[in-house]
Amino acid sequence: MLILDAGNSRIKWGWWAQGRIVDQGVCDRAEALPGPRELRCEVGGTVRAAAVSVAASTVRERLAAVVLERWGVTLEFLVPSPRFGELVCAYEDPARLGVDRWAAIVAAATRYGLPAVVVDCGTAVTIDCICAEGRHRGGVILPGLATMRRSLHSGTANLPEVLGPAEGLLGTDTVAAIRNGTFYAVVGAVDRIVGALDDVTDERGTHYLVTGGDAALFRGHFAHRYQHDPTLVLTGAALLAAGP
Repeated sequence: MLILDAGNSRIKWGWWAQGRIVDQGVCDRAEALPGPRELRCEVGGTVRAAAVSVAASTVRERLAAVVLERWGVTLEFLVPSPRFGELVCAYEDPARLGVDRWAAIVAAATRYGLPAVVVDCGTAVTIDCICAEGRHRGGVILPGLATMRRSLHSGTANLPEVLGPAEGLLGTDTVAAIRNGTFYAVVGAVDRIVGALDDVTDERGTHYLVTGGDAALFRGHFAHRYQHDPTLVLTGAALLAAGP
């Protein structure tokens, strides 16, 4: 099964077989998606294609057109549901929950066990908490690293656009100060929120998971030890498509 995760910045794709993602990649536009012959694994049998997407409708339409052209199948866009098996969504209206978050929650609960905290570091940083009984308690959304840096650059007259991870704590020039400040803003927010969750829930054996394009940058800087799973959303999307 072809699985797509169309976010605000990139399109992640994966091939799901034997209960796991066996090939994957990233592209910045629908036209760069691979066809069946371009995968590094064997594609056999009836092909199905499913996607989670928080992108604009124009991106979704183009994705569907490319998948139909290259794979000969209709792309199924997945949506959040009130529950998945024993897992219960916290939102009164599940349709208002980002489907990429729901996919990550489903994958965390199914593949790692509960309780769990899922941190997704991308264009936005999201944190979701699932209790031991299988209830999604809710989550938070804050600006991602690049989003914060672009905001400083575009919202001020003289601040430069900055890339890269933090180098030390205090900067001795403006670029380093922005680089370090934005980096530790994300680290501090995640640590503060997850620490407060630990105090409130008082649950043992929590699985701390991190995913997203910037996950590798942050993983070693958080207070908790996180397991990095770059395929968490793709795996969850495949599980949603297959059903509980």
